[in-house]
Amino acid sequence: MIRRASESDIAAVTQIMGQCVRPVWTDEQILCAFSSDSTDIFVYEDGGICGYVIAENVLDECCISSIAVSAEFRGRGIGKALMSAGMSGNAAYYYLEVNEHNAPAIALYKSCGFEIAGVRKGYYGDASAYVMTRRSV
Repeated sequence: MIRRASESDIAAVTQIMGQCVRPVWTDEQILCAFSSDSTDIFVYEDGGICGYVIAENVLDECCISSIAVSAEFRGRGIGKALMSAGMSGNAAYYYLEVNEHNAPAIALYKSCGFEIAGVRKGYYGDASAYVMTRRSV
C-alpha cells in the first residue's frame, strides 16, 4: 500500500536510503524534505515500510530526488508504483539524475516514460549521471 509519508516515517526512509542510495542524504537534508511544502514523500508498506519516493515540486516542474526499494522487495512493481505516486501532481515536466551504471534504475525510469536528456560528468565522483526527463502525458 502506498501512502503519503509522515514525520514518523523518517527513520524508516533513512534506513532504506542508507541501504540503497549513494551518496546518502544527511539528516538535515532528510528533515528539510519532510518539512518542505513543495516536497511530496510517499512510502510503500508491506508489513512495514519497504520503499519510498521523494518528489520536489517547483512551479510546473517536478524532480524525483530520491527513490529506493529495499532489496528483498525488488522486482514486485513497487518502484513503478512509487514513481507513479511521485508523479501524481500537476507538473508538466519531470526530471531526475541516475548513476550511469545503475541499469535496473535506468530501466525502471524508461518504463515510466523517461528518456536520457544529458550527462553530468563526474556527478557521482568516478561515475557520471544521466539526466532523464519526461513530459507530462
